[in-house]
Amino acid sequence: MRRQALYSALGAMLLAGTVAQTAELKPFTASYSVAWRGITAGAATVSLTQPTPDQWLYTSQVVARGVFRAVMPGQISQRSELRLQHDGIQPLHYTVSGPERARPQELTFNWTTLRVAGTAGDKTVDAAIEPGTQDDLSVQVALMHELNQGRTPSGFRIFNDRGLREYDYRREGTATLETALGSIETVIYHSGRAGSDRVTRYWCAPSLGYLPLQVQQKRGERVEVTMSIQKLQRD
Repeated sequence: MRRQALYSALGAMLLAGTVAQTAELKPFTASYSVAWRGITAGAATVSLTQPTPDQWLYTSQVVARGVFRAVMPGQISQRSELRLQHDGIQPLHYTVSGPERARPQELTFNWTTLRVAGTAGDKTVDAAIEPGTQDDLSVQVALMHELNQGRTPSGFRIFNDRGLREYDYRREGTATLETALGSIETVIYHSGRAGSDRVTRYWCAPSLGYLPLQVQQKRGERVEVTMSIQKLQRD
């Protein structure tokens, strides 16, 4: 259960790129430290690029360190191919690779037929989706895109290896965050799911296109995973 919780946290929290106030995506590379219950557990690197004029590629790698290799695989790699449409972000192809216990996935989203197909672990996937459905990575781009439009989304549908799930989002307040990049004003957003005691909070920086500088997941009253920005390179 601890492994599953950590995989869920990292999948939900791995961060997408900066979105300018003009609502245009901007390429970037960012590095984060990962802590498990207050102890350094590893590092994450994420990158957003634009291979073609119509498509974007968001990739992430999480590397475990020390004793935490017993809790999570040595490295988990994820990638989401996506596009920006007039009505928001659309994921096209999502993959997870790594050791077998990381539950490798390969999902293709067909927006003509409104279906998603592929594999998740040893299971075959073929399911209906609704407009606006995201994968575990594209949802972060979708969140920042909405915030840069001056809107706080009430929720997102996310399809992953557990199927289609609904997550609510709301604004909780503001805070000045001390980071490796300096002292930066942030807005705090909350994400959760009905019936679950697991909550994720994002400290997003309006001055950086609502890029999350810190992400924290709690289960009940216990903080389980914290990701904190260390470096940011923007093209």
